[in-house]
Amino acid sequence: MCNSDSFFAAPNPSTTEPNLGVDLLIFYDDFLEFQGCCTFLCDSFMSLSETDMNLDEACIRGVHIFSGQVKRTAETLKDRLKVLLEQSRASG
Repeated sequence: MCNSDSFFAAPNPSTTEPNLGVDLLIFYDDFLEFQGCCTFLCDSFMSLSETDMNLDEACIRGVHIFSGQVKRTAETLKDRLKVLLEQSRASG
């Protein structure tokens, strides 16, 4: 889980005809794994900011704001990708 090689590796050249639906399904699965990693990372940073690490208020507030933004962005991207996946299934 959260293997950076699987997220950032160049795609393997396909020897078969490209299939948008299959490609989207693979991407969707990979994205869901990535979203889980982002959520874990954000929640971990938030937990750290709430401990007695003597972080100043601005730093703590920034961690909370940034964590929320990352999680909302990941959720929005997931929703957009789901729509694309449904459209590809309907068209083909």
